[in-house]
Amino acid sequence: MPAPHWTLYDIQATEVEFSQARPDRWHTRLRYRRTSAGWVNEALWP
Repeated sequence: MPAPHWTLYDIQATEVEFSQARPDRWHTRLRYRRTSAGWVNEALWP
């Protein structure tokens, strides 16, 4: 149970981006977007 003086937020993400490390330092950027059909993932780089 949170303390009475805390403020709680309900966050619903529509887009999330991650950076996936690789040994060769060419990190892969991944983006996930929420659509009406569900989550769609995209590789941004490389």
